[in-house]
Amino acid sequence: MNLKESGEQWAESQAQQARLCFRKSYRSNFDSACMLMCWQVWKERNARVFEQRTRRPDQLVEAIKEEIMVWKEA
Repeated sequence: MNLKESGEQWAESQAQQARLCFRKSYRSNFDSACMLMCWQVWKERNARVFEQRTRRPDQLVEAIKEEIMVWKEA
């Protein structure tokens, strides 16, 4: 197992443990929030790599919060 695989396994186990802290009825919301955060981080990565554009961490957090609100209203 290489370092990347080890890190991925660790992240997956942490997410699974965190997911179990929620009632079953809220787990799909948790899953959606995790996917949304990953998507926003991926978009930020692409903006940095391909567009030489960056945001501060607090701006990224605000973007995630705003997107969560949009998803909640959908």
